[in-house]
This record gives sequence, structure tokens and C-alpha cells, in this order.
Amino acid sequence: GEGGGEVSAAEEIETDLRGGSGGKWLVVETEYPDELLVACCRITIDAVEGVSVVDVMAVEPRAQGKGAGSYLLKKAENMAMGMGCAKSEICVGHWQSGAISWCESRGYSQCGGELWPSSRMSEVPGPVAAPSNAASRPPMMIRMRKALSDSRGAKGGAGAAGAAAPSASPPPPPAPRGPPAFLL
Repeated sequence: GEGGGEVSAAEEIETDLRGGSGGKWLVVETEYPDELLVACCRITIDAVEGVSVVDVMAVEPRAQGKGAGSYLLKKAENMAMGMGCAKSEICVGHWQSGAISWCESRGYSQCGGELWPSSRMSEVPGPVAAPSNAASRPPMMIRMRKALSDSRGAKGGAGAAGAAAPSASPPPPPAPRGPPAFLL
């Protein structure tokens, strides 16, 4: 976007695809024929650490509060568990108190932080990027983390090898639902 530090989800995806970050994009769109972008996130996997990182997440303002972000985050977490990750991290700007609270309500806790990457300064709102006085702190990226578990409560999505099956098995989990309908 121009001047305000706001970058649209479509611009972020296009920039990333040209740069080839190695991350995977998950996208929620409205139905055909419109196919308007509702929400997106980029997930990268650190196989050595067994951690997935959602470092970009955006929800169209008119779709916020309707479940699009929650749906997308759950999809990212399920993808990470399927790839062997035991933890998930989300990166949030220190000025995004609403996003920090949203992540906390989904089981994430703050686990650290670092200076906002200079390569992503276009995402930082003007007053945060250029503080008006020396006492203001530079933009920080807050890292938030949670342990992942499958529907049976086993951490990391892996079951116990060789465990005997219980005599009465619980009912299967409900079939996955598609994304909620989003009207923009």
C-alpha cells in the first residue's frame, strides 16, 4: 500500500511468490465466480526444531470476527502436525494488541521477540515505524507459541507406537467442515 504501512494480502502473496521464501500460503476465498480473497497466512516449517511458524496472517476487515482467521489458523496447525511439528509459532507486531489477545485466546503465549525485520518495514504503520521521539521503542516482532496436539490429546500428532487398542473405541471425530461462508 502507499504510505500508510498497510500491505494488502494479495500484494504480500505476490511479493513472496516472486521472492520464493519457501513458505506455504493458505488462502480462504469467496465462492466462484468472484473468488475474492478473504484471509491468508504463510506457514514455514522448521523441521530441525519441529516448529511451524505463521509469520504473515491477514483477514479482510469485512470478514473479521466471522471465523475466517480461526479457520485458517486451525488449518495451518493441522498442516504443521501432519508434517511432524509439535509446536506452532505466530509472529505479531508489538503494536497489534488485538492480534496478541486473539492469539492468546487460541492458546498461544508470548515466548520472545526481536526487532521487526527491516525487509518488512512496509508492513509497519507510519507512526510506529518512525517514532516521533527518542523514548519510543523501535518496531518489535512478538513471538507467540503453543504446543500442538491431535484430536485425541496426543502432543505433536503422533500416537504411541505399539499401544493396545481400547476395547470400546470412542466415536470418530466429526468430519471436517469446509470454511464458513464469507460474504464481502
